[in-house]
Amino acid sequence: MKSISFVLSIVFFVFRVNAQTPTTKDYFQQEVNYKINVSLNDQNHTLKGDINIHYKNNAPVALDTIFMHLWPNAYSSKLTAFAQQQVQNGSSQFYFSKEEDLGNISQLDFKVDGRKVKWQTLNKSTPDIAYIVLNQPLPPNQSIDIQTPFTVKIPASFSRLGHVKTSYQISQWYPKPAVFDQKGWHPMPYLDQGEFFSEFGNFDVTITLPQNYLVAATGELQTASEKEFLAQKVIESQPIINADTLGNHFPPSATETKTIRFKAQKVHDFAWFADKRFLVTKDTLQLPSGKIVDAWAFFPPQGIDNWKNATDYIKRALRSYSNWIGEYPYSHATAVLSALGAGGGMEYPMITVIGKTFSPEGTDIVITHEVGHNWFYGILASNERDYAWMDEGINTFYENRYSTKFYPPEESQKKKISYEKLAYFLKARTHSDIPSITPPDRMSEMDYGIAAYAKPSFDLDMLETLLGRPAFDQIMQKYYQAWKFKHPYPEDFRQILQANTDKNISWFFDALNTTKTMDYTISSVHQDGQTADVTITNKGSLRGPLILFAKKYGQVQDSLVAEGFEGSKTFSFPKLKDGLYDDFEIDPHLKTIDLYPQNNYSPRRPVALKFVGSSEQKDRNLLFISPIYAWNAYDKNMLGIGLYNAGFYTKKLYASVIPMYSFGAKTIVGQGEIRYPFFPQGLFHQIIPQISARRFAYFNNTKDGYSEVYNRIVPAIEFHLRKKNPARNQSRIITLSHELVQSETPFYTNTGEFKYLDKVLHQYSLLQFKAHQKNGIRQQQSWLSLEYSQYGDTPKKYLKLSGFQSFSFNYKAHKSIKIGLHGGYFLMNDARYSTSFNNGLVLGSLAASGTGRDDYRFAQVYMGRNERNVWAQQIYSGDAGMKTPTLDGPFGHSNDWMIGINLLADLPTNGFFFHVSPYFDAAIFAAPESTHSTQLAKMYSAGIQIRGGDVLKINFPVFNSKELNLYLKQRSSGNYLGRITFSINMDKLRPRTIFELDAP
Repeated sequence: MKSISFVLSIVFFVFRVNAQTPTTKDYFQQEVNYKINVSLNDQNHTLKGDINIHYKNNAPVALDTIFMHLWPNAYSSKLTAFAQQQVQNGSSQFYFSKEEDLGNISQLDFKVDGRKVKWQTLNKSTPDIAYIVLNQPLPPNQSIDIQTPFTVKIPASFSRLGHVKTSYQISQWYPKPAVFDQKGWHPMPYLDQGEFFSEFGNFDVTITLPQNYLVAATGELQTASEKEFLAQKVIESQPIINADTLGNHFPPSATETKTIRFKAQKVHDFAWFADKRFLVTKDTLQLPSGKIVDAWAFFPPQGIDNWKNATDYIKRALRSYSNWIGEYPYSHATAVLSALGAGGGMEYPMITVIGKTFSPEGTDIVITHEVGHNWFYGILASNERDYAWMDEGINTFYENRYSTKFYPPEESQKKKISYEKLAYFLKARTHSDIPSITPPDRMSEMDYGIAAYAKPSFDLDMLETLLGRPAFDQIMQKYYQAWKFKHPYPEDFRQILQANTDKNISWFFDALNTTKTMDYTISSVHQDGQTADVTITNKGSLRGPLILFAKKYGQVQDSLVAEGFEGSKTFSFPKLKDGLYDDFEIDPHLKTIDLYPQNNYSPRRPVALKFVGSSEQKDRNLLFISPIYAWNAYDKNMLGIGLYNAGFYTKKLYASVIPMYSFGAKTIVGQGEIRYPFFPQGLFHQIIPQISARRFAYFNNTKDGYSEVYNRIVPAIEFHLRKKNPARNQSRIITLSHELVQSETPFYTNTGEFKYLDKVLHQYSLLQFKAHQKNGIRQQQSWLSLEYSQYGDTPKKYLKLSGFQSFSFNYKAHKSIKIGLHGGYFLMNDARYSTSFNNGLVLGSLAASGTGRDDYRFAQVYMGRNERNVWAQQIYSGDAGMKTPTLDGPFGHSNDWMIGINLLADLPTNGFFFHVSPYFDAAIFAAPESTHSTQLAKMYSAGIQIRGGDVLKINFPVFNSKELNLYLKQRSSGNYLGRITFSINMDKLRPRTIFELDAP
C-alpha cells in the first residue's frame, strides 16, 4: 500500500506537468523506442517478459512525470472504462464473464536508468493508466530508459487483446507511454469504441513460444529459421487451399519452443497473432518507384473460400492507396483472419486482423479498409480518441473509392441510396445526429458508425467533387508528405486544404463540427430561348457544393459544380441548338449529403408504388404498399392493403393507412396515422403533432345479425425531451391527447326485438409521461398518466392518476430479474361509490389485469374483448400488473384506488430469444361499494411466464390466493386452460418503431 505522502506527491507532480504544458504552437513529438522480450505460455494463457523503453524528450519543457498505458488492465474488472462502455453499448458479455476469462498486466517493477521509481495507477476505475514519477526531471533533448518486467494474463476474446483456445490476438499488450505533445499529455483508458494515440519509434521484439505456432506480426522477421518455416508453410498450404480442405481442430502444442525476432522502424504500435492452424499465402508487389512489398495472408482452414485470393486484395489495396495518397513505406503488409471482439477488423502497423466475413467481395473490402489504415492511423497518426473522423472517416472515403472502382453498382442499384447514407438520413432528418468532432466515448454505437465513419466520408465526397479529383488528390498527397510519421490535428489538415485551393471550404468543417444540413431543391425554371435559368433554394443551413445537370431526352447536355450558398440563387445554362432542356437534376450521382434527394428534380418525378421492403430511391418519393391479412374474434378474416410513405427511415411527414374489409362485420375497418415532427432548440428535442384513427368490430350477435363497431380518433402532441448524453440509450416523452371513442349499443323493443345500434361517444383527455432507459445490464421504465372524462346524460366526471415503475437488472448475460410497481387513484370520481352500473363498476374503473373488457378507451389491440374462450385471455398491463384475468363482476376492480407489485425472474438456462421466468404478482385495492366489503380486497398469483423477445408472452399460473382461486373456479369451472393468459405487443411489429427506443 502506497503512503499518503506519495499520493500527495503524485497530485503535486501532475499539477506541475499540466502547468508546464507548452503554450506555443510549435510542433514537436517525442521519440519512443522499445526492446521487448516475451514468452507465451499457452497452458495458462499468459505472456511473461521484460521491456526497455528508450524515451527521448523532444519537448521544450522538462518532464517530472511520465504517463503510462497499462491497457491489459482494462480487462481486469467490471469497473474499468472498457467494462462500463460495454454495458453502456448494450453488451453484458464482459460484465458477466468468468474470473478465468479476465485479463491484466502485473508484476510491474518500473525503473528509470536502472533506479527504482515511484509509480501508481490513477484509481480503481482506471487501472490501465499509471504515473511514473521521475527521480529527477527529464530536460529537453535528453533521454531515459524505462525498464520493467511484466506478466500479461491474456483475456478471452472480448475486444482486441484475447485468445480463443490457443488462437492468440496480442495487441495493446505492453506498457506504453502516453503521447505528450504541444497540447499536453494524452493519457486514456482502453476502450472498445474509440481507438488510440501513440508515439512513433522503433521496435525490437523477441517472442518465445511452442515451435509449431505460426506468428504474423508488425515488423520485419529477423530469424532465418522462422523465415524457412513460413516459406515451407506457404508451399504446404497451397494444396490444402486448392482442395478446399476444411477441418479446424487445434493441434497439440509442440514440447519444444522457438524464439523469433522482429524489428520495425517508424511505427507507433506492435501487434502479433499466433495460431497453430494458420494456412499461409504470400505474394509480392512492385510499386511505381521500384519498391518491393510482400503481401502475406494468414488464415485458419475455415476461411479458405473467402481468403484464397487475400494476397491479391492486399496488393490491390496497396497499389491503390499508394497511387492516391503516397507510397507505402514498409516492407510488408499482412492480413490475418482471427477472433476479434471489436468490429469487423482492426489495424496495426503493417498488419491487420480481420473477423469473420461472408463473401470474397466482403473480405476484399474489409481487408482494403484495414490495410488503408496504414495511411490513416499508421503513418498519419492522428489522435483517434478525440478525432476519430481523421482516421475512420478519411479511410472510409478511400475504401468507398476502391469499392466503386472494383465493384461498380449494377444499373438497377444506381437509383437506390446506400444503407450508410440512409442511416445518416435517419439520424439527420430527426435531428438526432451528432457532430463528427464528438469524441467516440460520447457516441452511441450507431452514432459512431455514422459520425466517425460514414458522414466524414460523405463530406470528403463533396469536397472532391467541388475541387475536382486531380486537385483533391494533389492536396491529399501534400498532406501525406507534410505529416507522415507525425501527429496531425484537424487544424493541420485544414491548413493544408486552405493553402492549396482558392475555393471557400469553410462549409466542410461546418459539416464536421456541427449538425448543419443541406437540402437543395429546384424552385423554378425559366427558358426563353436564349438561356435556361434555374433557381435553386437551399432549405438547409449547410453551404455544401451544388451539383446541377441539364438534360434533354435523358442525355446530359450541360452540368455545373458551384460553391454552396444559403437561401436562393439562379444559375444559367446556354441555349441548346435543338430546342429546350427538358430535365434538370441536382446531385444525380449522390455525391452530397442533400437531405431529401427526391426534391432535386424539375419536373418532379411522380410518386412510385413499391412493395414493402424496398429501399428509398433518390429520384422519386415512394409509396409503399403491401397486402394485409388480419383476424380477430369479431371481424374474423380481414383483407386489405397497407400504404405508407416511410419504412425504416423518416420523412418530414409520416403517414400510413391500412384499410381492410371485415368478413365478420361486413364493413370497412382498419387504422391510420399521420405525424409531423418539429425540432425546436432547448429543452425538447422534437415536438410531434399527430393524429391516429382506428376502426374495428368488438362484439358479434349472430342471433340478431349485427356487429358492434368502434371508431377511435386521437389527436395528440408529443414532447420528446432532449438527452444530455447522446451515448445513453434513453427516452423521455410527454404526451397530450384527446381521445374520441364512438362505440355502439343495441336498442331492443319491450318485446325483445332488435331495432338498431345506437352510437355513444365518450371523450378522454390525457396527460402522460413515459421514460425508458437501458444498458447492457439494467433497464428502467416509468409511466404516469392523468386522465379526465365526463360522461352520461346526467354528467359524471372523474380525474384518475395511474402509472407504473419497473426496474430490470441482469444477473447473468441475457437473464434478468424485474420488479414492477403499478398503481392508480381517482383524484376525483363522481361515481366512486356507485352501485347502479355493471355490478358497481363505472367508466374508468381500475383493473388488476388489463383484459379486453377493461379497455374502455379501446386503446389496445385485442384478438377478443367480450369472449369466454381463449381470446378473452389476452391481457395488457393493467393497473396492478396482474397476469391472471379478472373479467366478470367487481372482483379485481376498483372505483377508488389500487396498488400492485410484480416480480419476474428469468431461469438461468440457455436461450437468447425465448425466456422461461417464474413470476409473482400481488394487488390490494378498495373494492367497489356493491360488494358491501369494509375490508381491503387483496389477491396474489404466481406462475411461469414464457416469452419470445418483446412481442409474445404466455403466462401459466401455478398457485393463487384463496379469493382469486374462488373467482377463477366460478368463472372457468376449474378449467386450468382458462387461467392461462397471453399478451402480444403489436407496436413492436410496426416498421416505424423497429428502431425507436420509445416504442410502447
